Amino acid sequence: MGIIESNKTIDKTIAKCGDELKITIALTASPNIINNPTDIVLLLDKSGSMSGNPLNDMKEAAKTFVKIIEEATNDYNGNISSGSGIGIISFATHANVDQEITTSVSNLNDTIDQINAGGNYVLRKN
Repeated sequence: MGIIESNKTIDKTIAKCGDELKITIALTASPNIINNPTDIVLLLDKSGSMSGNPLNDMKEAAKTFVKIIEEATNDYNGNISSGSGIGIISFATHANVDQEITTSVSNLNDTIDQINAGGNYVLRKN
Protein backbone atom coordinates (compact mmCIF):
# COMPACT_ATOMS: atom_id res chain seq x y z
CA MET A 1 0.00 0.00 0.00
CA GLY A 2 1.84 3.08 -1.20
CA ILE A 3 1.10 6.68 -0.39
CA ILE A 4 -0.20 8.36 -3.50
CA GLU A 5 -0.78 11.85 -2.13
CA SER A 6 0.81 13.79 0.68
CA ASN A 7 0.23 17.48 1.36
CA LYS A 8 2.52 18.97 3.99
CA THR A 9 3.07 22.70 3.83
CA ILE A 10 3.81 25.19 6.58
CA ASP A 11 5.11 28.73 6.48
CA LYS A 12 7.59 28.86 9.34
CA THR A 13 7.56 32.66 9.30
CA ILE A 14 4.12 32.68 10.96
CA ALA A 15 5.45 30.99 14.13
CA LYS A 16 7.19 33.13 16.72
CA CYS A 17 8.97 32.02 19.88
CA GLY A 18 6.38 30.82 22.40
CA ASP A 19 3.57 30.52 19.82
CA GLU A 20 1.57 27.35 19.41
CA LEU A 21 0.76 26.01 15.97
CA LYS A 22 -1.71 23.32 14.98
CA ILE A 23 -0.55 21.26 12.03
CA THR A 24 -2.76 18.75 10.26
CA ILE A 25 -1.19 16.20 7.97
CA ALA A 26 -3.48 14.31 5.59
CA LEU A 27 -2.34 11.18 3.79
CA THR A 28 -4.19 9.25 1.12
CA ALA A 29 -3.18 5.66 0.48
CA SER A 30 -4.10 3.18 -2.21
CA PRO A 31 -5.31 0.49 -2.48
CA ASN A 32 -7.82 0.95 0.28
CA ILE A 33 -8.15 -1.27 3.34
CA ILE A 34 -11.29 -3.00 2.01
CA ASN A 35 -9.52 -4.30 -1.09
CA ASN A 36 -6.24 -4.92 0.72
CA PRO A 37 -6.77 -6.46 4.18
CA THR A 38 -4.22 -5.02 6.56
CA ASP A 39 -3.04 -5.86 10.06
CA ILE A 40 -2.14 -2.70 11.96
CA VAL A 41 -0.25 -2.44 15.24
CA LEU A 42 -0.55 0.74 17.27
CA LEU A 43 2.65 1.48 19.20
CA LEU A 44 1.74 3.69 22.16
CA ASP A 45 4.13 5.54 24.49
CA LYS A 46 3.16 5.03 28.13
CA SER A 47 6.35 6.38 29.72
CA GLY A 48 6.14 8.69 32.71
CA SER A 49 6.38 11.77 30.50
CA MET A 50 2.95 10.88 29.10
CA SER A 51 1.17 11.38 32.47
CA GLY A 52 -1.90 13.60 32.51
CA ASN A 53 -3.12 15.32 29.37
CA PRO A 54 -0.60 13.73 26.98
CA LEU A 55 -1.81 10.25 27.95
CA ASN A 56 -5.46 11.28 27.69
CA ASP A 57 -4.85 12.86 24.28
CA MET A 58 -3.00 9.74 23.07
CA LYS A 59 -5.88 7.51 24.21
CA GLU A 60 -8.42 9.71 22.45
CA ALA A 61 -6.33 9.67 19.26
CA ALA A 62 -5.91 5.88 19.40
CA LYS A 63 -9.66 5.35 19.85
CA THR A 64 -10.38 7.76 17.00
CA PHE A 65 -7.98 5.80 14.79
CA VAL A 66 -9.77 2.54 15.67
CA LYS A 67 -13.11 4.15 14.82
CA ILE A 68 -11.77 5.41 11.48
CA ILE A 69 -10.58 1.90 10.57
CA GLU A 70 -13.92 0.41 11.67
CA GLU A 71 -15.77 2.89 9.45
CA ALA A 72 -13.30 2.42 6.58
CA THR A 73 -14.12 -1.28 6.52
CA ASN A 74 -17.83 -0.43 6.34
CA ASP A 75 -18.63 -2.24 9.58
CA TYR A 76 -20.68 -0.41 12.17
CA ASN A 77 -21.43 -3.36 14.44
CA GLY A 78 -18.38 -3.06 16.67
CA ASN A 79 -15.94 -4.98 14.52
CA ILE A 80 -13.26 -4.27 11.98
CA SER A 81 -14.06 -6.28 8.86
CA SER A 82 -12.71 -6.98 5.38
CA GLY A 83 -10.00 -9.25 6.81
CA SER A 84 -8.17 -6.46 8.66
CA GLY A 85 -7.30 -6.21 12.34
CA ILE A 86 -5.54 -4.04 14.90
CA GLY A 87 -3.16 -4.90 17.74
CA ILE A 88 -1.73 -2.69 20.48
CA ILE A 89 1.80 -2.56 21.88
CA SER A 90 2.70 -0.05 24.58
CA PHE A 91 6.16 0.89 25.74
CA ALA A 92 7.97 2.66 28.55
CA THR A 93 10.95 0.92 30.12
CA HIS A 94 9.91 -2.22 28.22
CA ALA A 95 7.51 -2.98 25.39
CA ASN A 96 4.33 -4.91 26.16
CA VAL A 97 1.85 -6.63 23.85
CA ASP A 98 -1.39 -5.30 25.32
CA GLN A 99 -3.73 -6.62 22.62
CA GLU A 100 -2.93 -9.13 19.91
CA ILE A 101 -4.42 -8.52 16.46
CA THR A 102 -8.21 -8.45 16.85
CA THR A 103 -11.28 -7.21 15.02
CA SER A 104 -13.17 -6.29 18.21
CA VAL A 105 -13.50 -2.53 18.62
CA SER A 106 -14.63 -2.89 22.24
CA ASN A 107 -11.56 -5.01 23.11
CA LEU A 108 -9.31 -2.41 21.50
CA ASN A 109 -10.98 0.49 23.31
CA ASP A 110 -10.87 -1.38 26.65
CA THR A 111 -7.17 -2.08 26.13
CA ILE A 112 -6.50 1.58 25.33
CA ASP A 113 -8.40 2.66 28.47
CA GLN A 114 -6.26 0.37 30.65
CA ILE A 115 -2.94 1.92 29.61
CA ASN A 116 -1.32 3.89 32.44
CA ALA A 117 1.74 6.10 32.30
CA GLY A 118 4.86 5.13 34.22
CA GLY A 119 8.43 4.07 33.69
CA ASN A 120 11.06 5.51 31.44
CA TYR A 121 11.72 5.25 27.75
CA VAL A 122 15.29 4.07 27.26
CA LEU A 123 16.98 4.44 23.89
CA ARG A 124 19.43 1.62 23.37
CA LYS A 125 22.14 1.74 20.73
CA ASN A 126 23.23 -1.52 19.12
